[in-house]
Amino acid sequence: YRMPTEFWYRRAGWFFIFLLIACALVLIPGIGIKAGGARRWLGFAGLRIQPSEFMKLATLFFAAALLARELQKPIVAMKGLLVPVGIAQIGVALVVAEDLGSAVVIELVLGVMILAAGLPIRWLLLSILGIFPIIYHLIASTPFRIRRIMGFIDPWAHRSTSGYQITEALISIGSGGVTGVGLGSGKKQLHFLPEPHTDFIFAIWAEETGFIG
Repeated sequence: YRMPTEFWYRRAGWFFIFLLIACALVLIPGIGIKAGGARRWLGFAGLRIQPSEFMKLATLFFAAALLARELQKPIVAMKGLLVPVGIAQIGVALVVAEDLGSAVVIELVLGVMILAAGLPIRWLLLSILGIFPIIYHLIASTPFRIRRIMGFIDPWAHRSTSGYQITEALISIGSGGVTGVGLGSGKKQLHFLPEPHTDFIFAIWAEETGFIG
């Protein structure tokens, strides 16, 4: 919030290149850390860092900087709007290898950006139609993504496998009732619910503070 926009405008390219290298390192066995069926993390000094999270910002900053420069021209051509988004796909390609969700988020925001820059909506719709088969293939060809989708659609039918975390989270949320069981008194954090300190912190909070919390 306090960082001047000009700071990122001038450094967007270097930020993008740095994250490209980091995301490439994640894909190298022995360097990238694999967990939960996906290789997404880098380890450093006892910490785990997920470069794709920073790549979201780097890609958008870079595309925004290029679009801003294009909009400063007297005449803005269609090519001038599409080229920045095309270059941004390099970052998306590295993210999508193991983190499809992050890649989809990046693409959605890029779409909004080029619409705001003046791209006709029909061009955006044509792009979505072209990308859809690629996304379908990336999901259908990856077993763990199929399992996650099936677990999301009907978690109770996959209670002991891909739906385990979702069902445990739902039980945890329901156990909180209106007022909750009290801070620190939740049972789901006692290893019933995987990753209670990250992805499923909401379930723990709901159990301990209830609907009011």
